[in-house]
Amino acid sequence: MADEKKEDSSKVSATAYDDAFRIMEEKCDEILLPFINYFFDEYYDENAVVTRLRNERFAVLEKRITDAYFSIEQDGIKKTYHIECESGKYDGSILIRMFQYISMIAVDESTQDHFKVRSRYPNTGLLVLREKGDPPKKAIFEIELPNGKMVSFDAPIMRESDFTVDMMFEKKLYLMLPFFMFNMEKDFDEIYQTPDRIRELNSYVYEVINRVKNEPQSRLSQRSKGVIIRLIKNVTAKLTMKYEKKAEGNGMEVLERQNEFQDVLDWLEEYDRKMAIGTLKLAARLGFKIVKTNPEDGYVCPDCGKRIELEMSYCPHCGRELELDDFVK
Repeated sequence: MADEKKEDSSKVSATAYDDAFRIMEEKCDEILLPFINYFFDEYYDENAVVTRLRNERFAVLEKRITDAYFSIEQDGIKKTYHIECESGKYDGSILIRMFQYISMIAVDESTQDHFKVRSRYPNTGLLVLREKGDPPKKAIFEIELPNGKMVSFDAPIMRESDFTVDMMFEKKLYLMLPFFMFNMEKDFDEIYQTPDRIRELNSYVYEVINRVKNEPQSRLSQRSKGVIIRLIKNVTAKLTMKYEKKAEGNGMEVLERQNEFQDVLDWLEEYDRKMAIGTLKLAARLGFKIVKTNPEDGYVCPDCGKRIELEMSYCPHCGRELELDDFVK
């Protein structure tokens, strides 16, 4: 029984919270864009083009890379963003790491001529999952110049504890939904004393999951729903794992374990594959001839010649709006 329990716990990723954030940021524009709109007071819609810019040399700073680094372009205007997700107790030290990252980005995006270098810092912000440490609502980065002048800019800080589940749905902050159980963490010691309280917690988790399932397609696609539901289960499993000992003997667990985050990535790949096959079948029924491409080469954008995938609406490299003709003829 002990070995079985150990095997079950090993299925929970040690980096569950970072993994959840990065999957949504890297794979789900529909989830990311409303979050950015709220976070930075923007107005992006489904026509916005998101390009991931994560640079592997950030790994020089530390092994665990949790930053989100990307650009968004719409109506000819392009902006760069950097976001950190903090799951530990806030103590301000993460601001140093953020400044390191955005300074490297500023160097990457700098321009120069014969006598001048101009650097642009990205829009930067922090999502804090726990309220421990009393995180502020904004950070201030100040730079003292050689002439003694000071320049500064603010970085917004979003605190999970400031948002109820209702607010997350209302404001389309779906990126925050997988972490909603952090707001209940302070009550876990009491909850895990009795089976009834555990059952109530379990019911509440599935109530949120059902709300995700029932969200209108006009607000959230089936693909994004599947990602959020799986991440809710994985994050909850990680967050409640250490409290399971208090529930021994009553046979209760909050949620069934998932096979780490590969489960989510595998599901995404399979979902996208089925959608792509559906598109090709529809094209064939409409009389289009399917072009068989080399699996190693894949599809390429007609404008820039770089690789594209069937599920894409826009080329992530040049921003071209992709049509059915770009994949079949």
